[in-house]
Amino acid sequence: MNEFFEEIEATLLYTCLPTPDFSAFCARLNEGKSSLAPTFTTANAPQDGYEILTSETLQLSVMSTAMPLGAECFMGAINPASNAATRAALTGIVARHSAHVTLTLTRNDDRPLSRANAQAMLRQTFAATSAFGEMHPPLAVHWETTNRLHRAEQMQDFSRTDTPLGLFLNFRNEVIGQRRAPALRVLGAEPWLGRSLHIQIGQLDREEAKSVARAFVEAAISDNAAPVRQSFHCQGHGFRIAHAPDGRRIDLIPTQQTLQIPGRDLSTPARIRH
Repeated sequence: MNEFFEEIEATLLYTCLPTPDFSAFCARLNEGKSSLAPTFTTANAPQDGYEILTSETLQLSVMSTAMPLGAECFMGAINPASNAATRAALTGIVARHSAHVTLTLTRNDDRPLSRANAQAMLRQTFAATSAFGEMHPPLAVHWETTNRLHRAEQMQDFSRTDTPLGLFLNFRNEVIGQRRAPALRVLGAEPWLGRSLHIQIGQLDREEAKSVARAFVEAAISDNAAPVRQSFHCQGHGFRIAHAPDGRRIDLIPTQQTLQIPGRDLSTPARIRH
């Protein structure tokens, strides 16, 4: 089963609908790209408030709507683990925004969607969202693939990298195994690992487990062999890397003893062992 998204959508929320210059937006998207990156051109739009940019393999549509986004789109979108001030600010934005712009990236390619394609689509959608947000700063951005609402300031923080895992990943509580062990499924891990990722919580709290999972995906991005190794050490904790027989799932299972190294800063980089 293909776990990758065939399209990726981001919606920017506003109090007043912007009137963008799409030629300038297109030029910004194409700035500083390598020769291998897609080059976008503007295409004829079928209706007012709807613009299309295309490349050889991708299509970016931009839909501007002078109405608030439907309340159903925000169900579960505000991270309950965020602090009270952030939750209150996002709730206020949902209540007072009166317009939105939706960017949707799809493929113009009939070939099967590969991991590399999926990664490129995520990065390209993020680049387009960042470029549009720089031209017309929004109140917040809803990232549809993970169903998360992010304040504009947080999106600016994400822009420090082209692979912001804080944006691309989300987490869902689950229980696994005969012992019904509490765990998290890492939503959005498939494009980076080629399989789903689950982490048993063990003695960790949920925020620690999320941090470990993000670190594992980061390690896999920098080292393609990481997902097929046997163990992973991060933030002073050790994990066994278990693989499902069909190769479609990875479980990070805490080892019985937490790895404690006297005098070592537990914020040191994660390590994966053969």
